[in-house]
Amino acid sequence: MRRLVLFLIGIIWAQASPAFAQTSNAGMTPCGSGISLSVTNTSSNSVLSACGATAVIWNIGGTEVFLNLGTTSSTTAVAATGWSLPPGSSITFNTGKAPLYLAAITASSTSTIRVVQGNGDPAISGPAGSVTISGTVTVAGSVSNASSAVATSSNNLGAVSYNYGFNGTTWDQFQVDSNKNLLVSSGGAPNLTASARVAVTSSNTSVAASRVGRRNITITNITGSAAIDCSGGGTATLTTGQFIPGVVGASWTTSTTAQISCISEGATQTVAVAETY
Repeated sequence: MRRLVLFLIGIIWAQASPAFAQTSNAGMTPCGSGISLSVTNTSSNSVLSACGATAVIWNIGGTEVFLNLGTTSSTTAVAATGWSLPPGSSITFNTGKAPLYLAAITASSTSTIRVVQGNGDPAISGPAGSVTISGTVTVAGSVSNASSAVATSSNNLGAVSYNYGFNGTTWDQFQVDSNKNLLVSSGGAPNLTASARVAVTSSNTSVAASRVGRRNITITNITGSAAIDCSGGGTATLTTGQFIPGVVGASWTTSTTAQISCISEGATQTVAVAETY
């Protein structure tokens, strides 16, 4: 019994020792000579070695390559229908040990492929960096912007939002005023976004700048000792502008996005300016 125990312990120790260890997926053992093939838009081929069952093919050029395998020296590849090998990528073939012919072609321009053969499972690594995609990218799916109350989902794509609003038919950009305040001009009560007091003298005085999206503006005389003449979109002049009496609380409301200018017919008057959007 003691001998049996010692025998089993010896087997376990031997299998656990580094000299006896066997590692799966330890990589590929290269064999034969490496192959370099210059690829153009005319198909060309090179015979692979029969030394190993695995062939790793790298596209080290800047153009997509299309591949084909065959058993004769007349083997050709066809652009767009062969196996695609994008620039900077690799593909691994289990070729067996029969000598095969590797054919390659580009749709246009030139590239270069390198082939390493051997036995085992290759551990492929390549340069890290960014991927640049040029041209039109189409993402297929069932995402729609034509409905509301869309259920939550974990299948989402990151996106940059440019803040568009849907008006029931089309998508439109949100707008802001010169102070970067969001303009709200449809639905619900008006949103009061700007108010100020301005001293109007006997010279032409700008009381409100031109602002896109303004629904209306109200000018109120809060001094009330002299009449005021105002103009929307131009220079205010005495007796020809919009008349605001020299009475406390007298006002003028107009719907315009243009600049508003006023002039006092007497002493300087303070006016309240209220803009709604």
